[in-house]
Amino acid sequence: MKAAKELKKYLEKITKRGDLNIVSCEIRDKVDQETLKGFKGKIPDDLLSFYSVMNGCYLLSSFANNSSLEVGINIPPIEDLGEFETASDEYNFDEGLKILLFEWIEGQYSPFFYCLPEDETDLEKAKIITAVSARENEYTVIADNLASWIELAIENGLALGWGNPTIYKEEIKKIQALFDAPPEKRRVLLPGTRVSTKQGAIHRGKVIRQYMSKEKDVYGRQDFTLVEFDIGETYWMDSGDLKIISSKKDYYESLIINPKESLIALSNMKAEDSIVSLAKIAMSQDQYFGFGIDHETLPSYPCDSIRFVQLFTTLTLEESSEIILTICNNWIENVTDNYTEMQPLTVDGSEYHKKDDHIVEKNYSYEYMLENLLGCLIYLIARERYMLKEDFSYADEQKKKLKITLEKLMGIHEKQNAHNRIYPEPDRIENLYTSDNITLGQVHAVEDWQTKMGISDYPYIVCL
Repeated sequence: MKAAKELKKYLEKITKRGDLNIVSCEIRDKVDQETLKGFKGKIPDDLLSFYSVMNGCYLLSSFANNSSLEVGINIPPIEDLGEFETASDEYNFDEGLKILLFEWIEGQYSPFFYCLPEDETDLEKAKIITAVSARENEYTVIADNLASWIELAIENGLALGWGNPTIYKEEIKKIQALFDAPPEKRRVLLPGTRVSTKQGAIHRGKVIRQYMSKEKDVYGRQDFTLVEFDIGETYWMDSGDLKIISSKKDYYESLIINPKESLIALSNMKAEDSIVSLAKIAMSQDQYFGFGIDHETLPSYPCDSIRFVQLFTTLTLEESSEIILTICNNWIENVTDNYTEMQPLTVDGSEYHKKDDHIVEKNYSYEYMLENLLGCLIYLIARERYMLKEDFSYADEQKKKLKITLEKLMGIHEKQNAHNRIYPEPDRIENLYTSDNITLGQVHAVEDWQTKMGISDYPYIVCL
């Protein structure tokens, strides 16, 4: 089969590139004729022909300078292939279909199937389709035969998710461009370089040092960077999972140079000016985090709250509380009937991450921004209580001011029929000052990062 030979050559070619982190690569020897005869009439002839060239293949890799760009293919050995069977309910196919799963990799990406009407006996009429688990009747016909499917797979650079171009369009384009060019040199991240994580781009920090390991980890990576994150934690990260930040116009970067002075200045601004300024860091997005006190979960806060937490990490809790509550009360006093009204934000390139996929709309509201700042303060209180235990202290004056602020906000919230994510009632906040059972969801998520990155054997520091 010519297409199978082309795929084999393609795999051999790209796996020699120096800019790919290869997690696993198997190009297996062809299947003998006697074994192939046993599958005649059970699988399409073009698939039999494929196995006469190689007994399946497996590649899982990512680009060294951008680990979010993943490349792979997984056609199993013929002995693990299986046969046509009634379409699984998992994929919500139309009734009356039978399928043969022949390629899948990583649970989050859609697999490929041969597909036929259940009463059809001619296997050569099978089409190749892809489907996403739990999406009703959304399978897509990809090709009429395996040769065409292989041609499309190569054309799309074996990008994971290439069967769903509407979802992975940008990744596919970047992978195609990289494969069309000579291999990239591994990026050098100098100490002091400002970086952010690529996934969600919530966390920012500065490079301490980059390290090239002599051996690859379980994910095929050997290029790591130690980053001091603004949130107060230091981690070894996959260098390909970091993005260099251009601080020329970025508003957040102008604040982090001298956060205390910058935040005091913000607290002295007019409400309409400070809210527009801080909206550049926290535009509307659809992700929320939460944490619990005494096994009781508090209402969730936007993940943008964590962006604000980063700015306050070097300040004391009292300093942070005073600034945050001053800004919040300025906003509350400025609210009339526009508490929930979305205001357009003029985008000028100074936003926290102007291409952030999690940003829903480039606008803001008093409701959302107050959620963010109060989420930041309550997180700071919870984190300090979590760290200091019995040595924790929070000034009575600040407790009283927070309680009054929450009471004011609850009144506005109810009066204007605002969003159903209600701020914690003042009485529930009291538990935050004394509880020994605080679960900081976001902190735990970051701690789990180390394991997920597969670099638990490398030295690291955790400074919560």
